[in-house]
Amino acid sequence: MVKYFKLITLVTDVKNLYKIRRISSLTLIKGIIYQLLPSLIKQGITNINSSSDHIKNIIDSNRLNIKPFHPYTIIPIKYRTVPEISEHLTFYSTLPKYLKWEDRNSMAHSVEARVPFLDHRLVEFTYNLPDDFLEKDGITKRVIREAMKGLLPAEIQTRKDKMGFITPEEQWVKKDNPDLFRKKISEAISLTNGIIKPEAITYFDDVVKGTLSFNYTYWRIIMFSEWLQKFKILI
Repeated sequence: MVKYFKLITLVTDVKNLYKIRRISSLTLIKGIIYQLLPSLIKQGITNINSSSDHIKNIIDSNRLNIKPFHPYTIIPIKYRTVPEISEHLTFYSTLPKYLKWEDRNSMAHSVEARVPFLDHRLVEFTYNLPDDFLEKDGITKRVIREAMKGLLPAEIQTRKDKMGFITPEEQWVKKDNPDLFRKKISEAISLTNGIIKPEAITYFDDVVKGTLSFNYTYWRIIMFSEWLQKFKILI
């Protein structure tokens, strides 16, 4: 929006963002500056400041005979326009993950699942819509929302704080029962025979204290441990 001097639209979207999720002015400014940088510089910054860098410190990659790398080094990413963002989410990140989970979950229970919104004609049509048809004034998915006008209550059709199927995991981990999760991570360290390093405890403590931004690495560690126990795998 800054690049194309859509400043009024930017201000409107920022105001709507504050209604959904409070972010600091510094974070907002840093985000805008980041998006204005050339792609090569952005990729370099992303690789240096990756939120997953802590994984290198808590997993012994030498034991696994692997070399960690950031996915952006092999996956093209352009976030300049809405079509570019849509292309990335459709082909490289969000959608492929969702389809994998949908397929595994449905087949595990012998359920035939369908994803009608992925009809190629619909995808091609929406991909070529102007940006304003997809998001404007904090209203996302505008085409489908307009299609539901008169069928859904207005407060649902126009709500701006819509979220996915979320659970209060941060609340559970930081406040409700951090000792339980810490115990599970300790079990993972013991069961994995050094693949999960003792530093995983320090990482978890930093997440609980807020020193490290909340992320789901702790959950992957615990699930790995549970998987080993479930199938009686010895490392």
